[in-house]
Amino acid sequence: MNICHIATILFNIPHGRSGPERVFYNLNESLYKLNPELKVYACKNSIISGELKYYYPIELNNYAPFNNAIGSKRGKFIVNHLANAFKQEKDWADIFQTHNVEFALPIGSLLNKKVVITLHNPITEELIEQIEKFNSPNIHFVTVSNTQKIPLLDKIQNVTTIYNGVELDLIPFQAEKEDFLLFVGRLDRKKGADIAMRVAINNGYKIVVVGKPSEGNKDSEKFFKEEVTPLLDNPLVEHHANIDHFELLNYYAKAKAVLFPILDGNKEPFGLVPVEAMASGTPVIALDNSLTRETIKNGFSGLLAMNEEEMSAKLSELNSIKPENCRAWVSENFTRDIMAANYLKLYSSLLS
Repeated sequence: MNICHIATILFNIPHGRSGPERVFYNLNESLYKLNPELKVYACKNSIISGELKYYYPIELNNYAPFNNAIGSKRGKFIVNHLANAFKQEKDWADIFQTHNVEFALPIGSLLNKKVVITLHNPITEELIEQIEKFNSPNIHFVTVSNTQKIPLLDKIQNVTTIYNGVELDLIPFQAEKEDFLLFVGRLDRKKGADIAMRVAINNGYKIVVVGKPSEGNKDSEKFFKEEVTPLLDNPLVEHHANIDHFELLNYYAKAKAVLFPILDGNKEPFGLVPVEAMASGTPVIALDNSLTRETIKNGFSGLLAMNEEEMSAKLSELNSIKPENCRAWVSENFTRDIMAANYLKLYSSLLS
């Protein structure tokens, strides 16, 4: 099967902690093991399996013409990247796999080849409108959780859920934990960093916070200044705006628990943080919603709570969660080899 895999190009592949780039890399590497007929369109400096091809010589975040472009004019760079891949491989590829929907959908709808588009972001009304306008028989969508798929269920039939996967061999496992909690994510209201810090502080735990607020968002900046900054000043809080991904994996492995207080899990597509934490043998305490019920096995790989007070109470139950069970849960459900096998199964069904 000839597969053309098209990356997002804001960053080289692989790239640190950025979710879509990590998912792309994990999928690509396992796809190549199962199906070496693979051409990859990414940035020139990417380190990736398969035959690497590119339109731009470096990642767009470091490309002056892109950075100097204003607003919607930046879109032409993504269009050029996608259109180049479609044009160059239209006679070779059996399947085009892309991780951009905004531009890939209208372009891909014009092709007579199968185009699979993975949706990495929340499903908005604007996206649903675009899908309804440009959907075609050669397009198939992949959602990364059943929760993410819910808004599409009464809109389209050509959608399949395939969970994101991680590379277990790269995630250190540690059974003996240190006495601190961990929060990883943007320091925005919906991610619940303030909840995580209060849970830790009120129970006398040190907490390591990894993340920074969204830039250019006034509500996020106001929330960070008024609600988060005072908590970051607490002596029990250790804050890192950015750290290397491999350093983060070590924090996962050492932490007593990872706190994941997403306020509206119904709008969170997947969330790699709980999966990476559990892969390291660390349980996750999360707010109970449809997404966390998909990714965390309550009482086995983590604990689900209805509110902040219940999250605090769940700290006393952490010793009931075995690190080996956390790792096993990920091994059985969220590895990159499982992910790639499910994508290949989907491709085969579309071609048949």
